[in-house]
Amino acid sequence: MTLYQPLKLTVTVDGRKMHVRSPMALVASSAYQLEQYDFDGADAVRQGKLALILAPTTTAYSCCCGRLRFCSGASTEERPLMHTGHEITISARKKRLIIARDGQNETMVGPYRFTIRPGALQVRVPARAADKGGLMRLVLMTDLHFGRAQPDLVPPLLDSIATANPDLVVIAGDFVQRARAS
Repeated sequence: MTLYQPLKLTVTVDGRKMHVRSPMALVASSAYQLEQYDFDGADAVRQGKLALILAPTTTAYSCCCGRLRFCSGASTEERPLMHTGHEITISARKKRLIIARDGQNETMVGPYRFTIRPGALQVRVPARAADKGGLMRLVLMTDLHFGRAQPDLVPPLLDSIATANPDLVVIAGDFVQRARAS
């Protein structure tokens, strides 16, 4: 949330309210990412919860150094504070903050609410999957970032898709490199 000084935050996780000072709050819904950075909470995420990680530093200097260690996954003297739950709300005294969301920075107005919605996604399986015992092969491509010129990557990608012989190709995530609001 901020690089130089910690914020006074009011954090509510599944109805439990707490007041904390932290320069950064990370809400994660990917067990894989948590494991890559050696953070706790991956098991809770696999069980359908969100993980909230709060950086522990409180002074401007330690905040700057700690954030670098925190983001790189390097060990620190103090481990980040971890909370898990289905609903997380984060409020700060300052109502407008620059928020990094999925790799993009933007100014947003708080409070910031995160919720898991069980059953929010339903997948309809094509009839031909029934012939395979209800199973189907799919290829999921994410974060294509069109606008970034790397044409040499296209032929191997298409070859990989053809080799997989999928029933369905799903494209999700960041479609463009630098999107602008119109």
